[in-house]
Amino acid sequence: MASEHPTKRGRPREVLAETLALPGNGLFEPDATLRPLGLRHSDRPVGGPRHKSSRIPFEGTGATLRVREPLAEEYRRCLDPFVAMGMIAAVTERLRIGTGIALLAERDPIVTAKEVATLDHCSGGRVSLGIGYGWNIDANPLPKFIDFHLASHGEITLEMAEYLLDLSLSIAIESAKKCIPTKTWKALSLNQRAVVVEMIFNMGVGTFLTFKRFRQALNEGKLGDAVAELMDSDWYRGATNARARKLIKKFMTEG
Repeated sequence: MASEHPTKRGRPREVLAETLALPGNGLFEPDATLRPLGLRHSDRPVGGPRHKSSRIPFEGTGATLRVREPLAEEYRRCLDPFVAMGMIAAVTERLRIGTGIALLAERDPIVTAKEVATLDHCSGGRVSLGIGYGWNIDANPLPKFIDFHLASHGEITLEMAEYLLDLSLSIAIESAKKCIPTKTWKALSLNQRAVVVEMIFNMGVGTFLTFKRFRQALNEGKLGDAVAELMDSDWYRGATNARARKLIKKFMTEG
């Protein structure tokens, strides 16, 4: 069993656990590394390979934005953190479990709140929820004053994080005005503009530009057709369905 799922460095799971059984370590959890059930009967904090950087190499901007090189294997094979933590909680008694950074903007808030509360209750209060906004430094370089503070302290302040959020929203608004002709933009209600901005904010300009028939329907003033195109998309049928339904409802609401 020890050699069935070796790590990328060729070390079996048990050796990985023994070597990195240090307080404060974190486990980057792809399916080929330490399995949650491998923590059975552990009475010490067990860590895994600390992921020092989540930077993904991008190049270009807007519609030309793309990944410069293939993603690391661990990104392709990463487990869902809440499912994995549930398994870990089931076979341990004193180990604290939690997320390094959960990008809540990418998750349904009600479902996530119920998942975390349930996990914390069933584990006996052992859950620590780490959350963050998320920021890709290669695609969007940090303002110099934030970059300097990050280099000096290894973290940014809440005020800086809120500044970055406001900056991202401003960029999304300007991008929306560039993606939608001025005449069409002025004809949209405030709610409809807000939906376009939120789509760009969450999925990026490049992905938004793939909604060609939606944008064409907007330009022709056929709002019903525009809604139909959204509901016929992978975005509506996919993992972000709850957010998509909310945005479509908002799009159809006057205001």
